[in-house]
Amino acid sequence: MVTFTVFPGVTDHSYLTFMLGLQNDLGWFNLFMTTVFNVMDTVGRKMGGLKIFDLEGVTIKILSIARVIFVATFLLVAFEVGPSWLFNSSWFKIFNMMAFAFSNGYISTLCAVKAPGTVAIEQRGQVGAFIGTTITMGILLGSILAIFMGFAMAVAPTPLS
Repeated sequence: MVTFTVFPGVTDHSYLTFMLGLQNDLGWFNLFMTTVFNVMDTVGRKMGGLKIFDLEGVTIKILSIARVIFVATFLLVAFEVGPSWLFNSSWFKIFNMMAFAFSNGYISTLCAVKAPGTVAIEQRGQVGAFIGTTITMGILLGSILAIFMGFAMAVAPTPLS
């Protein structure tokens, strides 16, 4: 849900200073950030499937809830609030996207892998089916929340171009 609330709508309401001056700099920004998201999401999914990076259920729940912080960080970037060396800097925008995407892939994979093991063997198939429904519901809810984020972005400063 958090992912679809801010990505790509809120994310794309920014720029990277080292891309300024390029022809269609905002287009390159969107392509760059989408690529960073996809690469780091894939790395997170791969690591989430490896036994060495396994976490306990309580830790996964805490990290999953903590991802809400990304709504704030993306809004601080979009509204250019706070110290300019932080939220308005290219390094922070890239790092924020990397952490956001990695945590999306990593935590969602851990949830999907660990969930069936939390119930009796005869219920694991039902839990597996429910995971698909839960993912779809999260995407739907995040997409609905993104509509309201669009209204917020209408009053945010316009990205440079």
